[in-house]
Amino acid sequence: ICTDPNSPKVTDFNVNKHVAFTTLENEHVRVRSATVAESKRDKHELQKAMIKKVPGYKEIYKQTGDSLNFYEIHFDTATVHMDMDKPEVLYF
Repeated sequence: ICTDPNSPKVTDFNVNKHVAFTTLENEHVRVRSATVAESKRDKHELQKAMIKKVPGYKEIYKQTGDSLNFYEIHFDTATVHMDMDKPEVLYF
């Protein structure tokens, strides 16, 4: 996650580091027991990696400079629904 450190989302993270999320791509992935924390990794290296994955982010980083912070979501299990009738739990 990359966001403004003054965003309400970050305030929520500081109150409760436990999060859950669901992706809605080709496969449906659900994570229920995750934690979020500000990344200790080099911000410029993370920006490069994000731009490599999504080139359009380059413009966002040009406009925002170093004002955005990166946050990491950590989890050890995820439920994947490739076929909605047969979910599979992955352990990391």
